[in-house]
Amino acid sequence: MSMIPVGAIIAHAYRFAFEKFPAVLGVVWLPWALLCAGNYLAIGSMSTLLAAAAAQPETALHFGSIIWLVNLLTYTMMAVQFIGVTKLAFGLPVSSRYFYFSLDKSLLRLLAAIVAIFLSMIVAVVVVIVGGALLVFLINLLPLPVSAATLLKALVFVVAFSAFVYFIIRLTFLITPVVVVEERIGLVRSWKLGRGNFWRMFAIFLSVVVPLVALELILIFGFLWHGLPPMPQPNATAQQIAANQANIVAWYAASIGEITRYWYIVYPVFLVISAIFTGLLAGAQTFAYRALTTGAESLP
Repeated sequence: MSMIPVGAIIAHAYRFAFEKFPAVLGVVWLPWALLCAGNYLAIGSMSTLLAAAAAQPETALHFGSIIWLVNLLTYTMMAVQFIGVTKLAFGLPVSSRYFYFSLDKSLLRLLAAIVAIFLSMIVAVVVVIVGGALLVFLINLLPLPVSAATLLKALVFVVAFSAFVYFIIRLTFLITPVVVVEERIGLVRSWKLGRGNFWRMFAIFLSVVVPLVALELILIFGFLWHGLPPMPQPNATAQQIAANQANIVAWYAASIGEITRYWYIVYPVFLVISAIFTGLLAGAQTFAYRALTTGAESLP
């Protein structure tokens, strides 16, 4: 069983993301621009719906179709980015040093893998919920003090959540390198490669994702969205619920307005963050795959 060298992978990922930043940016910027254009058009439609929803809250139901289209565009463009940056990390040729956009078989395989992952997640969630509910039901049948029963229920939740995280990390961490190099959808292969390396993959994932996610949250909630949306009150009356819904609509409208107003700042800043994030995560996954398949000595 091969072991992933955690420290070396993290170091290589950060070195790749920053030393190769111009090349990574060359791969990322065109899919990012297409994604931003789609989001900008969607924001215009959402602004119109929000204005209507202020008077008729049921109008907000039309958000669903827009959100589905935005999600489809988002996952497709992110897949294009990750495939291109993964090729860079492997030293494989890309179409140009100035831009990258390819709708090749690797993209179709990765999108198919994403769909399979989502279906697997749904199954995993159902299993976790049903299993957790059954355990909670059995705990309620036991003649235990309230404190002990509460502690056991909390333990069930922790175990169930941990099992779900384990499943997702094992299934997804190595999927893009498998798709690019081995030319297959490769969920089973990704799972087998990660055997015995969950905690290593989890530590690498946290080290490359958490810092940039924290930065994004600070920028989004600190400068664009001005805090969290209004929260509903417990045991609220019908009037209070309606007022809270109106406040949420107003919050979303104001947040979208900030993005639209300062698009020339928001989009470039998040393009840089996206390029660094993609370089870090794709680099970490690629170097981990190389360490598992050819040995740590193959790392650059």
